[in-house]
Amino acid sequence: MATVVANTGLLSDTKLHVDDTGGSGRPVVLIHGWPLSGESWKGQVPALQAAGYRVVTYDRRGFGRGDKKPSLKAMAAFGSTDFRADLPALTVPTLVLHGDSDATVPFEGSGARTHAAITHSELVVLAGAPHGCNVSHADQFNAALLAFLAK
Repeated sequence: MATVVANTGLLSDTKLHVDDTGGSGRPVVLIHGWPLSGESWKGQVPALQAAGYRVVTYDRRGFGRGDKKPSLKAMAAFGSTDFRADLPALTVPTLVLHGDSDATVPFEGSGARTHAAITHSELVVLAGAPHGCNVSHADQFNAALLAFLAK
């Protein structure tokens, strides 16, 4: 839909692809993981839009339809950035949504620890759901996300 060009810092002169459903509803920004693109949320966008939300997805630098030239820097930053110490300081409502059959990023080492680190976070564990549960278990994922956003 649109291309955004950053003008300063690490992203200087980098083009990012952004899809925005538009509208006046409360915005929901969906951020994909490595090495995917905003297309990874195609099972969530229609459900969120139907519920009245404005939905924004984008392709992180180096992925999808964005500029590819900073790919190595993006991968290095992704692989070396550790935000775990920042989690206890979060004060915004937080949903931790994880599948209990995720063999790629197991629940015990990720979702459970994230939930424990963020005070007042809400935890939803999808039974039998693997990594990529927003695709394999889209109905349950969307129901949990919409219930959380409705609060």
